[in-house]
Formats: sequence, C-alpha cells, structure tokens
Amino acid sequence: MTSKCANPSCSSAFRYLRDGKLFQVPAGVYARYVVSRRPSLEKAPVCDEFFWLCGDCSKHFTIVVDPVMGACIIPRGVPDVMGEAG
Repeated sequence: MTSKCANPSCSSAFRYLRDGKLFQVPAGVYARYVVSRRPSLEKAPVCDEFFWLCGDCSKHFTIVVDPVMGACIIPRGVPDVMGEAG
C-alpha cells in the first residue's frame, strides 16, 4: 500500500483516491528483466505495484514504466521514449 506521493520531492500523505492519480504497474516489471538476465535469481513478484501522485504533482508529472528502471516519474507533456505519452 502506498503511503505518500511517489514524487520524492513531495511529502503529501495518501489519504483519499479522489485527490491525485493512482498508477498500477504490472507485477515485477523490473524484477522480470533482472531474472531474465540472471536465471539463478528467484522468480518475479506476482502482485502489481501501485504508485500515487498527489493532486498537485499529478498536474505536472506522470508515471511511466521502463522494463529496466521500473516505474519512473517524468514531466507531463514530455515525449516518452518508453511508449506512453504524458
């Protein structure tokens, strides 16, 4: 469960779904990449991850998924080389 805004520069606490935006990241995106490179490691997690941006941050940022980096925060409106527009 997320407890604060995913923006590291923000300290807003997660209280209500109505304020901000919740992002669902498929289970183990980063972990699956690592396991594919190192088969000796354990399997990727089976639960999706959730990230929340508060109302103010969600006006300026979005979250995208990179198979290597995992969930990343980028400014809205910036062309995304990872496949999702802001």
